[in-house]
Amino acid sequence: MKNQTKLMLANLFALVSVSLILAVASMFNLDLSWGSGALLPQLMLVLVPQAGFVYLLWKASKASGQEALA
Repeated sequence: MKNQTKLMLANLFALVSVSLILAVASMFNLDLSWGSGALLPQLMLVLVPQAGFVYLLWKASKASGQEALA
């Protein structure tokens, strides 16, 4: 898979995950403004999309390490 395709998939994952977090937060009537005190949904909005990019970077470095050994 090309790097551009992987990057587009990571961005799509980030978009879907943020949309789902916002939808769940609105279903439970959680206020996500900075001073609201709903810390967990705010942390999830930052950490979940970043986890997708970290996973992509980890898989890419693992694949390049295996190519170097071959």
